[in-house]
Amino acid sequence: MALAELLDQPLWPQVELSLGAAGWGGFAAVPLVLLFLWSLTVAWGPVVALRTLLERWILPAFRPLRWWQLGLIALAAGVGEEALFRGVIQRALERTADPTAALVGASVLFGLAHMITLGYAVFAAVFGCYLGLLLLWGDNLLVPMLCHAVYDFAVLTYLLKVRRPIDPAAPP
Repeated sequence: MALAELLDQPLWPQVELSLGAAGWGGFAAVPLVLLFLWSLTVAWGPVVALRTLLERWILPAFRPLRWWQLGLIALAAGVGEEALFRGVIQRALERTADPTAALVGASVLFGLAHMITLGYAVFAAVFGCYLGLLLLWGDNLLVPMLCHAVYDFAVLTYLLKVRRPIDPAAPP
């Protein structure tokens, strides 16, 4: 909110509450969730390293949480990160650069902010590009916010409540 104010980039006028936008936000998460599920079967080194990191360091912090707590975390991440990276940074960059350069710039910053590993940073940058395209196509910040939140909730719920824990030493 402070950065939005500093950059004179109002956030909430970019959010139009509508069932159509909500539907698109949820629907847009489907290919991302399918890509994630596919990634659980891949034996490529960077993906395996990321799964190992996820199982050993990240998931244990979330294991005790209930589904509704995971939902609140996913919603906070979706709204907060999309407000910052798409609503503030991408839109502010569009004032001085063309939309493609703004999209790339915001996506690279999103990737760098998720620099757990180089592989995850690249994945996050591509994910950010997809979310930025949703903003450009729909001109409604609600769409990438909900897409991000639905994706995070689906992945966390699947990993923590549905799928058995990943054995980092076992092949996928």
